[in-house]
Amino acid sequence: MRGFLRTLLFVLAGPLVGLLAMAVLIGSFTLVTTGSPRDFVFGPELLAPGILIVTYSVGLFPALLSGLAAIGLNRWLRAWRYWLAMGLVGGLISLAGGFVLIGGGPEMIGVREQNPVLLLLALAGAIAALVCAMLFDGLVALQRRPG
Repeated sequence: MRGFLRTLLFVLAGPLVGLLAMAVLIGSFTLVTTGSPRDFVFGPELLAPGILIVTYSVGLFPALLSGLAAIGLNRWLRAWRYWLAMGLVGGLISLAGGFVLIGGGPEMIGVREQNPVLLLLALAGAIAALVCAMLFDGLVALQRRPG
């Protein structure tokens, strides 16, 4: 039952955490490369229904795979080692998903932009998996705490 709940948390919260991480990462990347803060997006426009539909459409499968990997990794690793392993797994799964999405070739995005986009996708996936793993462990710890 706990494995199902862990995967459910990853599926429900993972894409949203990935969206928030991607918003910060894109804004930071633009700020570093161009000196402009114009790409920092927070507020109602970030949580618009259209954005959430795309976010969950793209992020649902990597979140599910990360949740399933979390079940297996949790059996062998604990605490910070488990969290770091989940960050690595989430990053690798997101990177693989990015290769699939951008695999359409340079027509989708320019050749120059492919590597930074893949890097940002991998970082967002790593952050989402790390946060979901930590969140689930925190919720379990709260449940076990005597009232």
